[in-house]
Amino acid sequence: MLIIIIHQIGKDDFKIIRSLKVEIVEGRQLPNSDLIRRSLDPYCVLSLNQIKQAKTVVKFNSDAPFFGETFYFE
Repeated sequence: MLIIIIHQIGKDDFKIIRSLKVEIVEGRQLPNSDLIRRSLDPYCVLSLNQIKQAKTVVKFNSDAPFFGETFYFE
């Protein structure tokens, strides 16, 4: 969700603030890539222009993790 806020900082001066809200909810039917341990420890990485911006917590031993995390970027 893109949020745009306009603040009036003077009689004829305004400041525009853009903010991006990203909600990571859950993963479903994740493939098991660890053939030795037979378990998943999934997490999400949020990148912009190939630069890591944020990371969720690791959900150990789950092929259907619930994250419920929200990130804000300005």
